[in-house]
Amino acid sequence: SAAIFGKTPVDVLRSYTVYHFINSQAGLLPKAYADAKFEFFSGRLEGVKQQRERPLRAIGLVNQDFGEVMGRLYVERYFPPESKAEMQRYIPFIKEAFRERVKESKWMDDATKKEANAKLDGFVANIGYPDHWKNYSEIEIKSDDLIGNHRRIAEWELKDEVSKLKGPRREWEWGYFPQQINAYYAPTRNQIVFLAAILQPPFFDPNADPAANFGAIGAVIGHEMGHGFDDQGSQNDADGVLRDWWTPESRKEFQKRAAVLVEQ
Repeated sequence: SAAIFGKTPVDVLRSYTVYHFINSQAGLLPKAYADAKFEFFSGRLEGVKQQRERPLRAIGLVNQDFGEVMGRLYVERYFPPESKAEMQRYIPFIKEAFRERVKESKWMDDATKKEANAKLDGFVANIGYPDHWKNYSEIEIKSDDLIGNHRRIAEWELKDEVSKLKGPRREWEWGYFPQQINAYYAPTRNQIVFLAAILQPPFFDPNADPAANFGAIGAVIGHEMGHGFDDQGSQNDADGVLRDWWTPESRKEFQKRAAVLVEQ
């Protein structure tokens, strides 16, 4: 790459840089820029026939820049406290079922089972939305300056990320927004997280028969707990520390069983 830069005229490099900058900002610029980007990248290269409608693109941009603000609005409208309380009832049942599976395991030795149970006990279940929301009040938002708004938000986010280096870990900060249809396991925190948007029918209904919820969201809960013991999550202990808590014998047995699935 150094040779290419050395042989390429400065004017060409300048034009190349300007092009990529404009292309990256096309969605924030006048309509002609967004249309040109869509026509080439989505139309010619991917065969997409129609661009998303402007209101939907606007919502997507706000969701990108102010995801927590959108999430808070989503929660207020679609995820009442009653839903959160009802969801919390299901997790202990799945956890105990998982514990029973560990207990009945024939290939995991007692020392590893003890660590596995400690990890189960240490699971933190986050449901719906975080306990604290980011405060964006210091960001200046102007109704006639979209690209400036985007830049100021990006600057604020960068400053916020850097500030994390100086303080304790933000246990209240999540990796996704409540309005995303997802659930996940955070190995370095030993947390299972269920976002508000996945806690909707058909996955979860606070008014449904418990059997239906166990069959739907129960499967998701078990899936996320399982990530704490898979080939990746099993490398972190109950406190989220990267530590091999498996005995060599149990690890070998785990890998032997995992290989059967890989070979399929």
